[in-house]
Amino acid sequence: MTSSIPRLKLFFLGLFAITCAAIWAFQAFYVWPRDRCEAKGAWWDPQARICATPIQISKITGRPNPGPAAQPAPRVPPGVQSTSPAP
Repeated sequence: MTSSIPRLKLFFLGLFAITCAAIWAFQAFYVWPRDRCEAKGAWWDPQARICATPIQISKITGRPNPGPAAQPAPRVPPGVQSTSPAP
């Protein structure tokens, strides 16, 4: 009667080698490029795997940069008189 231990040993050794190769390939093709891209300050697109440089919308449209956003006026609940001056 033959023992199945050597065959199982080779099976699990092969499974381990394939798993190690798959993990290394995932790191090399997905994780390391993303880390290099984000270290440069760019944006990583995981679907297309593209490292893109952010561009201000004012450079595309030619409009001046509006600066900080204006603060909205505070809301006054109905029935309460506002203390701010009339516009």
